[in-house]
Amino acid sequence: MARLDTLEDMVREALKRDTKARDDDRILTLDVWCNVFNVNPWSPVCEVMRNRELPSQESLGRVRRKIQEADESLRGSKYKEKVRLNAQLDYIEYVTESDNTDTIRTTI
Repeated sequence: MARLDTLEDMVREALKRDTKARDDDRILTLDVWCNVFNVNPWSPVCEVMRNRELPSQESLGRVRRKIQEADESLRGSKYKEKVRLNAQLDYIEYVTESDNTDTIRTTI
């Protein structure tokens, strides 16, 4: 929780320091990163970010999710682990139901 409070403090200070950050998440991100990592705000990477020459993190995430929804082979290990766990839980629920125990015993 302390880390979240620290982040909240950093964002609050950035919003006080730079009025443009109040309306633009890229400027806010840039301001926080510069303060956390002591990055020169006029470095080439920061200039590219400030000039909106990079796609936003939200856009990248949205496109990634859309692609992964359409092509399961590109999904991450967390998704596959979640699907496997849900299948196991469904099986356990099926097995523990009294009506199904006789069926399972006869198939083994």
